[in-house]
Amino acid sequence: MEEKVQFLTAKRVEDKAKIKEMEKYKVQISQFTDYKAQWSSAQGDLHEQLKAAKKEAKESSEARTKAETELEELRDRVEEMALDKEMAEEMKECAELELERVQEQYDETKQELDLMKEEISSGGGGNVDNVRIKQLEMQTNQLKEAVVKLKELNTQDKKEKSTDCDSALIPLL
Repeated sequence: MEEKVQFLTAKRVEDKAKIKEMEKYKVQISQFTDYKAQWSSAQGDLHEQLKAAKKEAKESSEARTKAETELEELRDRVEEMALDKEMAEEMKECAELELERVQEQYDETKQELDLMKEEISSGGGGNVDNVRIKQLEMQTNQLKEAVVKLKELNTQDKKEKSTDCDSALIPLL
C-alpha cells in the first residue's frame, strides 16, 4: 500500500508538473492570440496607410502634370508675345521711316510754298499761278495729316506693347 501511495504521490507530482506546463502553454496561447490580434490590427492600419499614400502619390502626380502643362502654356504664351513684340518693333521702325520720309516731303513742300508766297508778296510772282499754290497748300495739309496719323500709330503701338508686357507678367506673379 505504501508503494501505491508513493506511486500516486509520484503521479501527483508528475501531474502537477504537467498542469504547470499546460498553464504555461495556455498563457503562451493567450499571448499569441493577443499578438495575432495586434498584428492584424497593425496590418489593417498599414494597409490603410498604403492606400492613403498611393492616393496622395496619384494626386501629386496629377498636380505635377497639371503644373507642367500650365508652365508649358505660359512658355508658349511668352514666346508668342516675344514674336508679337518683334513684329511690333519692326512695324514701328517702318512707321518711323515712313514718318521721316513724309516729314521730309512735308518740309520740302512747305519750303516751296513759302518761296512761292514770298515771290507773290514781293511782286515777282507773275509766273506763279494760284492753282499751283492751292495744290501745294492741299499737299501740305495732306502731309500734315499723314504726319499726325503716323505719330498716333506710333503712340498706339507703344501702348499696345506695354499692355502686352503687363498682361504677360500678371499670370507669372
